[in-house]
Amino acid sequence: AYTKDNLCKNPAAYFYDLAIIRDNIRRLQNFLPAQTKLYYAMKANPHDAVLDCICNEDFITGIEIASAGELEAAGKFCAAERIIFTGPGKTEYELGEAIKSGIRLINVESLAEAVRIDRIARRLGKGKVDVLLRVNLDFPQIDGAENMTGYSTKMGVDEKDFLETYKEVCRLEGVRVKGIHAFAA
Repeated sequence: AYTKDNLCKNPAAYFYDLAIIRDNIRRLQNFLPAQTKLYYAMKANPHDAVLDCICNEDFITGIEIASAGELEAAGKFCAAERIIFTGPGKTEYELGEAIKSGIRLINVESLAEAVRIDRIARRLGKGKVDVLLRVNLDFPQIDGAENMTGYSTKMGVDEKDFLETYKEVCRLEGVRVKGIHAFAA
């Protein structure tokens, strides 16, 4: 809680202009190819008014989440079919909540995570869960601000192991691979 004393010690405030957000979305829409689909990364700003604004924009396909808390918050403004779950270290609970809600896609970081999703989906009787298999590309991106390629990380399957992992994941009853996800930089 803010009191008169601690407010003076931390006078930070944030102001959001929803008209500017809408204008920036229109600018993106004008410059990107017509078939482009955009998901808003909720971690950028989870404020309710921002989420409400973004979820009501036709050009925004949906919301990208990274936790069960974000799933709950996004669900207030966006249908589950418009939510994708990315990020490493998803817990059993988070995966269960995502599967129960019927979100569009879950990024799979490893064969072990795909097996967990398969087990949860079958236990819940949810049929096949649509996933993207995340792959770490073997080439380094030299000029990126954050480099996530060229070496092994927790963020996906190494490219050299991708084909074998893909085959194993495709054998799981409760998982359907809809595509791949790669983050270069």
